[in-house]
Formats: sequence, C-alpha cells, structure tokens
Amino acid sequence: MTTDLGYNTTLQYANPVTVDSEHNRIYTFGTPSAGGTPVIRYVNYPAGTGVSYPRPTNLLSVSALEYRDGFLYMVGTNSSGTAALFRYVPTVTAGAALMVTTAALEYPMDILVKSDYIYVANYNSITPANHRILKFDRNTLAFIGAYGTGIPPATPDDNRPGYFYGPFLFLAENNRKIYLIDEATGTGNGQNRVVAFDEVGTWKGWEIFRSEDLNPANEYRYYYC
Repeated sequence: MTTDLGYNTTLQYANPVTVDSEHNRIYTFGTPSAGGTPVIRYVNYPAGTGVSYPRPTNLLSVSALEYRDGFLYMVGTNSSGTAALFRYVPTVTAGAALMVTTAALEYPMDILVKSDYIYVANYNSITPANHRILKFDRNTLAFIGAYGTGIPPATPDDNRPGYFYGPFLFLAENNRKIYLIDEATGTGNGQNRVVAFDEVGTWKGWEIFRSEDLNPANEYRYYYC
C-alpha cells in the first residue's frame, strides 16, 4: 500500500500508524516512494505538511508503534534482525534509539502503552506455540513478565481466561479495559474474537466477543469507556 503523508511526499508500505493528539500529528514508518532507507514520518493534520526523521541506526523494521508524551514506543526488529522493543525521541539527527530491549520478544504484533506499562502482543504459532501478553516498564523497558498460557486452546469457543488463539491487535487504547483482537491462523468462527480484560495476568473482568455475538445492542461496545 502507499500512504499519503504530506502533499509532496508519500511512503510505501506505511502500515503502522499512531496519533499524537497533543500536536495534531500522525506518525508512521515506511519506505519513501522513490526508494531508499525507511524513515519515521509525521504529518500535521489537517494541514497535510509533514517531516521525515531518519530511521534509528539500531532499528531495522517496525510492526507497531505508539506515541506517548514525547516518545515513540515501537516493536519490530533491531539491526541484527532480532525482535525488539524501542523507546525513541523523534529527531532529525541520525542516531540510535534511546532504549532497546529484546527480552522475551519473539513475534511482536502490536504495542499498547497504558499507565506506567507497555504491553506487547506476542504472536508465536511455531511449535511449541507461545501466545502471550508481555509486560514492560514504560520508563526503563525492564521486562516484568509474560502472561497467558502460551499454548492456544485445542478446540473452538474456549472462553477460559488467559488462553489466546493468537494475540494480534490492541483496540480502544484509552478505554478502561484492555481490548485485543485474538485470532487463529486460517480458521473461522470460534477462534477469531475480541477479548477484553481489566488486568493482564489476573484477567479480571475477562470477556469474549465473537462475530456471532454481535448485534445492535453490543456491536462495537469496545470503543466506549
């Protein structure tokens, strides 16, 4: 895909996007349409003007990113191709990300910054599977723990707390609860769902929403506080 991130500049494959509401900016990561090294870019909305920042020298790729209080928190791969979590201050001067950790990361799909913590959806379907939510300290990137059973349920429609078919994407980041798209590869109903919970690890308030459950009374309820 090509994402328009300014009147005169576009990026190819600019999939991960995050919003800096304080400064009315949309951040993303991708390769310039003319080719070359990927960059981090923001566009001011609604003006459409934008700025590109050099990719941190210790970052290779980005699968997800989130802006919070002057920092970009990103998951992807480092310059060695190893899965990593980054804390980065966007700057026009080329250099390394401020903090990096590779602890417990395998196939990070998405990132959520909430309160003093960073949560990463770790999707690993390679035998033995290891589907977990990883928790890090927001300020130091210190690894706190990996939560969930790791191995997915053997049957569809298993609603037990902490069991994931494949943690994929966080939803409604400002909600009181944490909402997560949880889906298995190449399967249908019963294993593709939205899960919600108040706390990682205790799974307090665990709820399940599947496509067959959605109706006008509860459809999209996860967008509301």
